[in-house]
Amino acid sequence: ALSQFESEFRKKASSRPNYSKSCFTTVTMNVDNLHQRAGSTNVHELHGSTSRHRCVEKGHMIALNEYDPTKTDEEHIQASIGVRCAVCDGFPRPDCVLFTEALPNEPWVQAEYAAEQLRGGDVCIVIGTTASVYPAAYIPEIASTRNATMIEINMDETRFTRAFKPIFLRGKASDLLEELLAELDSEEAPALGHDKHSNAMLDLSAATEEARENVAV
Repeated sequence: ALSQFESEFRKKASSRPNYSKSCFTTVTMNVDNLHQRAGSTNVHELHGSTSRHRCVEKGHMIALNEYDPTKTDEEHIQASIGVRCAVCDGFPRPDCVLFTEALPNEPWVQAEYAAEQLRGGDVCIVIGTTASVYPAAYIPEIASTRNATMIEINMDETRFTRAFKPIFLRGKASDLLEELLAELDSEEAPALGHDKHSNAMLDLSAATEEARENVAV
């Protein structure tokens, strides 16, 4: 749902005369690469990605064959057997955060910086999160201190709803994101990319379809 929203949002936004690609930033806990497939280029993956691999021994990046939807899981497994790190001959593992592992530093620093750059007139949309997984849950908390308009899309209220009083939209993300896209078509919708600061939509969901990103509505 969110990947489709990102793609459609970018198409609509690009028709605006003052649109800037930098106005759209995604911070996500998802590891499925759907945001990049939707066309997003400014994506901060707090939990890494299963589309990349690195060696267990030294952390060197390892190039494996990209996912082929025409192949079975067994065929993908067989294709990866025998692949080793070209630098140290180490075994590959997914470049994502597993249980008990710490977040990679670089995407966290980038996400934190993006939230800190929000200003009045920017919009931060938090989608499908329990607001209880830290440190990722700090991102919308930081954004809420920057005078940005906060919107939360969720099936139920969360700790974030009660503590920071965002505009709360109850319902399925797929339905509500369609409504947001429809609003962008209206003549009353404000201009996008109005200054150097990113508008932000934060998706902190661990579900496979949801992410965080920049949106002005």
